[in-house]
This record gives sequence, C-alpha cells and structure tokens, in this order.
Amino acid sequence: MADLARAGEWEELAALEQNARRICAKLEHSGTTVPAEDAAEIADLIARTLILDTEIRQHAEPMLESTRKLLSGHVRDQNVRKAYGAFAP
Repeated sequence: MADLARAGEWEELAALEQNARRICAKLEHSGTTVPAEDAAEIADLIARTLILDTEIRQHAEPMLESTRKLLSGHVRDQNVRKAYGAFAP
C-alpha cells in the first residue's frame, strides 16, 4: 500500500484499504483468539503497519486536501448558481 501511495495510485490504494477493512471486520467478529506464541509476531506486524500507515498518510494528505478544496469550490459554485441563477441573462 505504501508503494501505491508513493506512486499516487489512489484508486488501487482505496481498493486495498476497503479489502483490509473487510478482513479486519471478519477477524473482529470471528471470536478467534491469538495463540500466545504468535502474539510477539503479531505485535511486530501491527507496529510495522502503523509505521507504513504514517507514510501513506504523508503521501495521501496533500491529495485529500486538494480534493477537499475542489469539492468545496464546486459546492460553493452550485450554491451561487442556485441563488443567483434566476437573475442570469
């Protein structure tokens, strides 16, 4: 996922994120417990995942902010057109 974020492949990144959320939801609802001998490895994987998540966010935040600005400008434009459109020539 970090490689996709570095490359700006946002659609592929979003698809992987959705898949990861589905897997996490399944695991949460499965009632499965982690064997004690695997706990250290899982803790290491979680720590590495959090580090990669931080990197992904560093790449994604500027794009998300740009998208927010575009969307807010579009919404504002639509509202102005609704309000003043009747007065247009």
